[in-house]
Amino acid sequence: TGNVSGNVTGNLDGIVGGSTPAAGSFTTVSASGAIQLAVFADGTARDAAITSPAAGMLCFLTDNGSAVPKAQVYNGSAWEDLH
Repeated sequence: TGNVSGNVTGNLDGIVGGSTPAAGSFTTVSASGAIQLAVFADGTARDAAITSPAAGMLCFLTDNGSAVPKAQVYNGSAWEDLH
């Protein structure tokens, strides 16, 4: 969900921006450089900006109350830290 600026190359398979993918479908993104995650200062800012996250959505928290920023994924009912 959101806007893409610049050039996108590679394959986008599966359902992009949807919330109910078919069983066994995947979204694959290939890039020659880095892929940037949505960045939020904290979970409160993220929750205000993403009111209906889709399962599998990724984000990055820069100020989460600990010394280490972290990436998170939405599992369909809650945000989980990626380890």
